[in-house]
Amino acid sequence: MECNQRPSSSAGGGAEVPIEVDTLRFATARIQEIASITQTLDEEKKNTLLFQRLPRHMRRRAMSHNPKRMPRNQREAFKQQLLKSSKGSIVQQKKPSRKYRRRPVSLLDEYNRRQRSHVWLETHIWHAKRFHMTERWGYRLAHFPNDRSYRACYRAAANHCLMQDVSFLGCIELQGPLNVLLDGLSKHTSSCVGLTFGAQSLLDGSREGDTMFYECNQYPWQSIGSVSFFWKPNTLSTSSDIRSIWIWAHPAFYQHVVDALLATFQLGPVSNMKSEGCEDLGDVDKCTPKKKRKLQNGEAKNVEEVKLETRNVPFERTPKYRSSVGSVEMFLLKDTLNRFRLTGPLSQEVLKEALQLANNSKEKFLARQLDCDVISNKDSHSAPPELEIYDVKCLTDADDQGGESHISFWLENQKVSSPAELPPRMILCLTVKDPRLNIPDKRTKALPDRAEMKTSTICHLPPAPYSSPLWSASTRDDVTKGKLSSAEINALRSKFLVSGVLKLNEDVDACVEATAGSSLETSVNSKIPLLLVQRPGSQDPLTKRLGFGCGWDIIFPAGWAMPFWLAFNFRCARAAGLREASSHELERGLCEFLSPDTTAGMEEESRKGEELRDTHFRLPPDKRPNFIKLGVVCPFQCDWSNLIRDWALLPQELNGLLNNQELSKVNENAISYFVLRDASILSELNRTISDTLSTLQNKMSGQSNQKPSEAMVFNLPSFPNQEYSLLPVRVEALQKGLTDNMSLICIPSSDDVVNLVTSSLENVPVEPLHTDKNHEQRLNLRKEHKKLLLRLRKQRVRAKKKQEEENVESRNVKRNDVSVSPTKDLVVSHNKKMEELWLLDSSIPGSVRNSATRETAGFVTRGDFSFTEARGCGVGYISFLSLQKLLQVWLKHFPSGPSSCLKRWGLFVLVRSPNSFQYRLAKLSLILNRK
Repeated sequence: MECNQRPSSSAGGGAEVPIEVDTLRFATARIQEIASITQTLDEEKKNTLLFQRLPRHMRRRAMSHNPKRMPRNQREAFKQQLLKSSKGSIVQQKKPSRKYRRRPVSLLDEYNRRQRSHVWLETHIWHAKRFHMTERWGYRLAHFPNDRSYRACYRAAANHCLMQDVSFLGCIELQGPLNVLLDGLSKHTSSCVGLTFGAQSLLDGSREGDTMFYECNQYPWQSIGSVSFFWKPNTLSTSSDIRSIWIWAHPAFYQHVVDALLATFQLGPVSNMKSEGCEDLGDVDKCTPKKKRKLQNGEAKNVEEVKLETRNVPFERTPKYRSSVGSVEMFLLKDTLNRFRLTGPLSQEVLKEALQLANNSKEKFLARQLDCDVISNKDSHSAPPELEIYDVKCLTDADDQGGESHISFWLENQKVSSPAELPPRMILCLTVKDPRLNIPDKRTKALPDRAEMKTSTICHLPPAPYSSPLWSASTRDDVTKGKLSSAEINALRSKFLVSGVLKLNEDVDACVEATAGSSLETSVNSKIPLLLVQRPGSQDPLTKRLGFGCGWDIIFPAGWAMPFWLAFNFRCARAAGLREASSHELERGLCEFLSPDTTAGMEEESRKGEELRDTHFRLPPDKRPNFIKLGVVCPFQCDWSNLIRDWALLPQELNGLLNNQELSKVNENAISYFVLRDASILSELNRTISDTLSTLQNKMSGQSNQKPSEAMVFNLPSFPNQEYSLLPVRVEALQKGLTDNMSLICIPSSDDVVNLVTSSLENVPVEPLHTDKNHEQRLNLRKEHKKLLLRLRKQRVRAKKKQEEENVESRNVKRNDVSVSPTKDLVVSHNKKMEELWLLDSSIPGSVRNSATRETAGFVTRGDFSFTEARGCGVGYISFLSLQKLLQVWLKHFPSGPSSCLKRWGLFVLVRSPNSFQYRLAKLSLILNRK
């Protein structure tokens, strides 16, 4: 090998460097290095995880905590590495996505979990997509629709059909001897308020009644609420002294009614009690088709049962009570029955098109032709045998005749123009087919045939009482469990060659096939018993048009709410919420269902008052009305107790003639008040008002030269504790302007009567501006509070820094957590003191009655524009003594001379909104009926 001699800088001389390389010698010398590198590459890395050995294009940052990011063949090994590195505990993964959580298999469980605090109705999902929802009385209810205002709902109630789900009403079933039930229930009501539980027209079970429920032997004090009820018909086949009654109560006082009945009948809880007709409940699962849904783990899940997990279904889960001697039993059927309310003249047409009778002559012919064995051997989609037998085999001739009378009455009166033409509050017992079988393809408005209405013969005689299968607990459970899901109904439809046609089962005789035809109804044999309760609407043509507010109530078992709701909705029945129901009551001129003398009414007023108070004080001071200058003592809540206290005190007592001990005694007595509901006394009061108006009109026309006597004022009907009573009234604005909630109903002064009558109701008074005596005190208090907060600023800064340091040390604390300020209590007490200085004190005697220049007689609890009257209207209450003062002012200060204002309008009062100085003229009238 040749070498070239080259200089070497390091050696200071030349060096010989080879001009070529021997590859064999070079590879042999480094073979050990190559083997070491190859061995290192082949061996596993002991200090790295499995995902770190993947190619770079397959690595993901989420692989360090999510094994699902790894390839499938390496996931198990990676999980073992994570378990080993975390010392036996795998790192908590984040929650699954919302799409994963809302899978159909877990969505029902999620819905049931969200019902722990507030129960949902069966139509909740439908309403939640279209309504603003609110939480009331332990339920999540629809408040108002999001599409339109109340005007559309008013048109539906007045001309077509308005629909509301009132399934939140709780049902209580009492069962026992008739005399024992009547003795106990008579302690909670009085015949003075109307028909009671023992009324002869209601005992046969053909009509529904309503009454005011009181505490035991406390009438007229301590009212609980208005309840509706109807008795189970006692037919000839089941003639017995043992009777049953269903009492329907609002959820606001449902538990209060239950507690009162427990104390009256001395009832105690009982477990595993069987009711009448429940002896074969153990065999229900054998004859009821199971609707299963396969889960990922292979288990089966009954979807329909999961939907009713929050309900008292089946009957074994229903709370039961029994008296000590065993004569009276009580079952709490709350959330086991559905109740819809249809309002409007065409609700009859909606029911006629949506309901298809199941026990008509055609169906009975088929049932008699088929043997029970043939019925029981039907396919798995058939209803249980009891559903086919209870309306044919298990009824006696008398019961069958009673059921046929209800069917014939329904068929003969389907062409009436309005439900108001039928007997009031009558109850019809019908059995209908699954309403999903005849739902139209698109929404179609139910309209009557005018030609048939003119030629039709209307039968107004109510049918004989008939005990519906709905009273049987076993039948209700069978109907609920026998319901086919929508998926199964659609699966049956998909087998049709033509929509609506399906081949009959092979085990049905040819004669039956020729009679019945081929349809989906032969495969879906669900039969639902239901009760139709008629509501008559307005009965006084002088106040509202006859029949306004009439309609039907439909009661049926649990689990069937959505099929019936969609069936009515596809007939263009407009859905309504709580706001529409309240506005409809105002249109009818009725007071709120929660009276101010009940515990539930007080709680509801307190809740609304707190909301209005919070809304008011969230505004800046220059954007909210000054109620001290307006002369309004209670702008957020009607202070009935202090109003009664002020009217119970005589004028000389208000001037300081009472000592402190007597004044405290009067205040204690004024706390308790009641609403006058005695029909005879209210009628006599109304007659006195009419006589006063007639006397004044005679004076205007010159027919009587004598001065109107005040004797008729003192001839008002007297009753015990009349100074502590409230009168339900209706006010109608005589001129422009609306009547707001919490408006003041004031008595006109003597000058107001003269000026208004002589000027033909043109000189409407205005409340003068009041002096705000707390203005300087509020300014000084605010300045002192600012100085104090400035002096304590260093404490707040130190507390904030300390909280930030603790958040840094503890990583589990959320960043949004706000530290508690050391001056928080100081700020809260200052705000409370400032709110008191912005309002008048109602605890001072005479502050409510004499808060303004005109005496306050009462308040408007609900006011708004009325479409039926085309003016502002409202309902409320006034003191009994204020009515006496009002009549006295008119008789004493009415001017002489011709005037037509009284003939056109009648006696009027002054109504003022709490946010305005302007008084409005309004006609005052008593509300004589509650329904």
